[in-house]
Amino acid sequence: MKQNYKGFTLIELIVVIAILGILATAAGMSISTVSSSRARKCVSSIDALLSQCRVTTLSGGKSPYLRLYVKNGDYYGAVYTDGSPRGEEKLGSDNLDLTFSAGAVSPAISETQSLCLAFDRETGAFLPLRKAADRSEDFFWTGNEYCTAITVGSRSITLTPSTGYHRMNR
Repeated sequence: MKQNYKGFTLIELIVVIAILGILATAAGMSISTVSSSRARKCVSSIDALLSQCRVTTLSGGKSPYLRLYVKNGDYYGAVYTDGSPRGEEKLGSDNLDLTFSAGAVSPAISETQSLCLAFDRETGAFLPLRKAADRSEDFFWTGNEYCTAITVGSRSITLTPSTGYHRMNR
């Protein structure tokens, strides 16, 4: 007697589903790793720009400030001296989420909202955002708040206004 088996057995289907699950998990982990490394690189670049701006301020540069902004959908950072950029650095593409904390608000950096940070020449401390805004034509801030954090995805930089100290966090 001949039996004609057509189709798949239950075990074959379970094996295929298990393999697809493993492949989906591996793909998700690799995408997460790429996103995390982009955020880490962006935070590291911002931290270096903060150090460069502080050194320029303490060494007597003419009204230096750091500006973080969006241009053509990408994030950029530049240290300005006497109103002119000393070169700009691409920090990342628009798939990053870049925000800053000032007082009770945490605005996102966008085409219409940049961030300018400046240091006090005598103490090395951060200036209030309003005073940093006085140095830039592209940044407007009316309150006396200080920027206390810059966040990129799950990574951040904590800023200590009274000392000018900044530290990268996970």
